[in-house]
Amino acid sequence: MRLTAGCASAWRPRRRRFDNDDSGGTREDRLAALIVAARRIGPSDGLRATTYATLFGLIASAGLRVSEALNLADSDADLDGGILTIQQTKFGKSRIVPLHPSVIGPLAAYRALRRQYVSWTSA
Repeated sequence: MRLTAGCASAWRPRRRRFDNDDSGGTREDRLAALIVAARRIGPSDGLRATTYATLFGLIASAGLRVSEALNLADSDADLDGGILTIQQTKFGKSRIVPLHPSVIGPLAAYRALRRQYVSWTSA
């Protein structure tokens, strides 16, 4: 088979999903904007804004699926060891996810704030 100019154009690499888009923002810019917007969610004296900002940051930094992040329990986060234990993933298995050192501080702050709002008992 002879490769023609028309065929060659079909082999161009596709644009990556997280590259710059038409709005000119990078993935990191869009993530930062999402987290800033999440922090503006009301009510201002509640936990919701911090929860969403922490959730979006954790999903992005640890590469979690949304369902995995939503199903995390406090006991799944070993902040001293810098790991998350993801229970019952998409395929019914558990896995350990290392946390970047820059994530541990915000997660510890969220944990402390959440304990002020939510009664928590160890299972």
